[in-house]
Amino acid sequence: MKKPTDRELIVSLDIGTNKITVLVGEILDEKNINIIGIGNCNSKGVIRGEIVDLESVTQCIKIAITNAENIAKCNISSLFVSISGKDINCQNERGIVAISDEEVNKEDVENVIYIAQSIKISNKKKVIHVIPQEYTIDDQNGIKNPIGLSGIRMQANVHLTTCDNNLAKNIIKSIEKCNITINQLIFSGIASSYAVITEEEKKFGVCVIDIGGGTIDITIFINEVIQYNKVIPYAGNIVTDDISYAFNLLKNDAEFIKINYGSCIHKNIEKEEKTKFIKLKNKDIKPILKYELFQVIEARYIELLQLVNVEISAIKNILEYQINKKISLSIVLTGGGSKIKYLVPCAKKIFCNKNIRIGNPIKIKGLTEIITDPIYSTPVGLLHYGRINKINNKINNKNIKNFNSYLKYIYQWLKKEF
Repeated sequence: MKKPTDRELIVSLDIGTNKITVLVGEILDEKNINIIGIGNCNSKGVIRGEIVDLESVTQCIKIAITNAENIAKCNISSLFVSISGKDINCQNERGIVAISDEEVNKEDVENVIYIAQSIKISNKKKVIHVIPQEYTIDDQNGIKNPIGLSGIRMQANVHLTTCDNNLAKNIIKSIEKCNITINQLIFSGIASSYAVITEEEKKFGVCVIDIGGGTIDITIFINEVIQYNKVIPYAGNIVTDDISYAFNLLKNDAEFIKINYGSCIHKNIEKEEKTKFIKLKNKDIKPILKYELFQVIEARYIELLQLVNVEISAIKNILEYQINKKISLSIVLTGGGSKIKYLVPCAKKIFCNKNIRIGNPIKIKGLTEIITDPIYSTPVGLLHYGRINKINNKINNKNIKNFNSYLKYIYQWLKKEF
């Protein structure tokens, strides 16, 4: 049995528009994480993923961290942190190098990726992800791991994700005020995909649509690698605003009604449902006809999904032109906004696609009754991202250790012989 000090812990922080969440996970193996701590705090000072009140956000983060520490019985010193906002952008770039010794080594790979990412980027932008997609050696393409392969010239296709410099700086400031180290900033759409999709879906083509409170994050995978991401700065909160305006309600009451009574489809509901009213206890408000509520919600969700469909269709056309092949994408809906009733049938109308599902976090143990909710896709995905990061670091450290041992052996042999 592992001692508490032997546990491999990893911590995530999701700074959402509506909620700030901290999760503490224990790495069980190469695939699974045991969730041992959770801390939540209603967001203050965040609008559509962007910080507008640094002090308020810092206080919320401190509360969430303290709650998670108390449950996990540990001290948090570092975090993997989500980032989103309208200024998140992406581009796919290429780099080419001559192979140094007729056989690809680690230095060749590092060089070709460096060249691919060395394009001129605005001073207002910060690169947060550099993700290799595939390599080509001479005339052989589709290579995932080129090390050890022979050739003369190597090309790398690389996916870059950028964000606004000030957006990143503000997030970093808020966390440093808590005396916590940031392991890495990770686009929340990429993080969510780590939590909800399978390797098979990545291979055949999948679009993850994370519907949060302030933003919709879109991430597309084809041939196992990320091809595109995008942020739409409208999401679940705009539905709440519509309900508030249509029925003259306070925002909190509108949000409560949306979560507990909302539906994405108003047609074909049972006749008795059409005439039912919603009345909040202890609230002096006019009863709301369910049918009218559903109409308001459906209209806005259709508009939001149509915005997403425009983005997906545009990038599909570009990618199909590049690879000269038709692309079929399955759709995975996740995030708090995906919990609305009948979202999948509504989405099928917009995307004309039968392969649509709601994505819940997978490969986790521990507080599963809470954490398997789609609202936790991003913080769980951050943990999986961190788990993979730690495993890769272990492999690299082991390789360095083995190489150093080899050098030491050579040195001792040379010393003995000469």
